Amino acid sequence: MVPTTKNQRKAIESVYKMQKGLLHTGTIGGIIGVVTAATGIVWGYLLLTHFVELSANVSSTSFMAVYLLSYGYGSLSGILASSLIPYPSSWILLLLSTVLFSMLLVINGILIGLGFYDVAQGGRGLLGAVCLGACIIGSLLAGVLLVLGVAIKTTTTIGGYVLGAAVQTILIPISFPNVVFILEGLVALGVSLLIVGITSLSIRKTVDRTESALAGGILCILGGVFGVLQIIPLLLLRMAAMSSMYSSVVMYAAYTLMPSAIWIFQMFALLLVAFILWIRVFYSYGSQK
Repeated sequence: MVPTTKNQRKAIESVYKMQKGLLHTGTIGGIIGVVTAATGIVWGYLLLTHFVELSANVSSTSFMAVYLLSYGYGSLSGILASSLIPYPSSWILLLLSTVLFSMLLVINGILIGLGFYDVAQGGRGLLGAVCLGACIIGSLLAGVLLVLGVAIKTTTTIGGYVLGAAVQTILIPISFPNVVFILEGLVALGVSLLIVGITSLSIRKTVDRTESALAGGILCILGGVFGVLQIIPLLLLRMAAMSSMYSSVVMYAAYTLMPSAIWIFQMFALLLVAFILWIRVFYSYGSQK
C-alpha cells in the first residue's frame, strides 16, 4: 500500500533507517574493535610497567626494612618499611585504563556479536547465536575480572633471615594486583575469540568479502590462542602460591607476566588487523541488504 500521508511516509522512512542502522551494527563494532585492540596494547604495556615498578618497590622496601632493623626496630622493621615506601603511582593510571578498556570490550563484544549473528542468519543461525552468546558472556566476564584483578589488591608477606649478632627474621607486607583474576579474564577473552574466529570462517561464503572474513577469522583464532595460553602462567602462579615460593609470589608474578605481556601484545595486534578486515565484511554486507 502506497503511503498517502506525510506522517506515514516519515514513519516508513524511520523504520527503514533503523533497519539500515542494525545492518551496520557489525561495521560500528569493527570500528570500536580497532579502538579496543589499540587500547588493549596500551593496557598491556601499563600492566607490565606497573609490575616492573612494583618489583623495584619491593627491593626498596626490603632495603629499608634491613636498614630499620639495624637501628633496633626488630620485628616492626618490615611493617614500618612497607608504610614508608609508597605504592607505585602507576596503579591509578592502570586502574583507569582497565576500566576504560573493559567498557570498550563489553560494547565491542555486543556489537560484533550482533553483527555476526545477523550475517549468520543466511544458513548458520545456530553458530551465530553461539557467537553472540560467547561475545556477550566472554566480554562481560573478561571485563569484570580485569577490573577486579587490578582494583582488588592481594597482600602477602616476603622476608628472610638476616645474620648479625643474632639471626633475625624480617616479614614485609607487600600488596599487588590480583594476577589470578587478570589472567582468568584474559583466558575468558581468548575462549570467546576462538568462537568468533570460527564463526568468521564459517560465514565467509555468505559474504562478498570472502578473503577478509577468512583472514579475519584466522587472525582472531590466533589471537584467541594467545589469550588461552595465559592459562600457563595462571597455573604456574597457583602452584607457586601453594608451595614454599608463596613468600616470594609477588616477584614470581612479575616474572610470570613477562611472557604473559608478550602474548597480550600479540593478541591485540592480531585483533587490530582482524577488526579492520571485519569492517570491510560488515560494511559490504550491510550496504547490499
